[in-house]
Amino acid sequence: MENNGIFYRQEMKRIDDHYGQKKEKTVEEIKHEISLTLKAYRAEYRLTQEQLAKKLGFTRMQVIRWEDRKSKPSNAAMKLLRLEGVFQGKENR
Repeated sequence: MENNGIFYRQEMKRIDDHYGQKKEKTVEEIKHEISLTLKAYRAEYRLTQEQLAKKLGFTRMQVIRWEDRKSKPSNAAMKLLRLEGVFQGKENR
């Protein structure tokens, strides 16, 4: 009976460890979130990809690649996108 108690505690710890940890996002999940956010931002402000690119100092092709999930913005580009409010909630803009 003692072994069953040990097994139970070990199993519960394994389950707690598994579900208690935050899952790291994959690159594809990050690209997907960026794509949706950019599209929503453009829709909200009625901007074309070219207009958004010009406003932020990027090329139209960069915006297209980010929205098509072909690439993700560099750290510097992400910082600028955050500063411009692209990655803030609608209520914070």
